[in-house]
Amino acid sequence: MSMRMDEQETLRRLARLAAGCSGADIERLVREARQVARRARRPLAYADLETRLAGSRPVRPFALRRRIAVHEAGHLLARLLHGVGIVTLVTIEGRDGDGFVEAIRDDEAIDTRERCLAMLAVLLGGRAAEQVAYGETLAGSGGSERSDLARATALAYAMEASLGFGSSEPLLYRDVADYHAGIRADPALAGRVSARLEKAQADIRKLIGRHRNQLDMIAEALVRHGTLEGKELAALIASLALPGREASGEAPRDREGS
Repeated sequence: MSMRMDEQETLRRLARLAAGCSGADIERLVREARQVARRARRPLAYADLETRLAGSRPVRPFALRRRIAVHEAGHLLARLLHGVGIVTLVTIEGRDGDGFVEAIRDDEAIDTRERCLAMLAVLLGGRAAEQVAYGETLAGSGGSERSDLARATALAYAMEASLGFGSSEPLLYRDVADYHAGIRADPALAGRVSARLEKAQADIRKLIGRHRNQLDMIAEALVRHGTLEGKELAALIASLALPGREASGEAPRDREGS
């Protein structure tokens, strides 16, 4: 049986609110919603789920909400400018009140040096956007192994140590399982990794600066809607007048965010 349009929209709204939640988070929220419905002696309703999902999000001051929007706009803009992946969702309403960009990886892309450099630009795009818009960055791009800075550092280390793209001794393979140990043990290698990150940061900051109007357009749309996907996202990308792609379907996904 096909769903009515209003039911489809309700499910899309619930899915957007659930973006960033783990399976355990959603299971707990559904359990709480069922308890509310049972106490009221009625069936579980969509509104019960929406209330629990919306209530699980921290309330951000407008200035911080816009800053997160600028950060995610930087990631999206970097992807579009470098043609990396197919963006399917951008949100500033993640589980912890932060944001992220989801994209389907392009299976036809070859992992060349240029592809790696483009991915470095994507990972550092949020931080670069903050620098362009505010002249400084918050600490949100770092702090954990899944952060933008950690992932960018791991990729830059791999380029220098194991992928054959190093600026010194490129054919000498080093184990990348623990890049922290490699950086600590080889100060010269650490310096090359840092230099690669600094250059990637400077390059994407300059590129985003040249597209400041598009950065602001994306950020304002995120502040207004919170989450962009589907037709809304496609319309925004088209309005930017930048090379972009859209596709549907399931495939391995990349994610970066604040």
